[in-house]
Amino acid sequence: MQVSVARSASELGRVKRAMVRDLRQAMQRKQVSQAVLARRISTSRSAIGRLLKAEDSSLTLRLLGRIAVALGARVNLRLAERTRRRPVARKRSS
Repeated sequence: MQVSVARSASELGRVKRAMVRDLRQAMQRKQVSQAVLARRISTSRSAIGRLLKAEDSSLTLRLLGRIAVALGARVNLRLAERTRRRPVARKRSS
């Protein structure tokens, strides 16, 4: 089965947005700033800032693992079957 480039890019963007949301939430829960996280994983604050932008694609599993350890969290990735969306029935106006 061949996957279109646009479709895989769309899926990658969706996954990255979800990861960024989860990272931001973990940082808030632990009250960890970008600067503190950067020190914990030996990188710059600006590198963390770039990672927290959905359009940046430099987040690797290795880096995600380092961030999780620094935040006292764990990474949970899984592949799931894609479900097809059903069309929404529209209400008829009288």
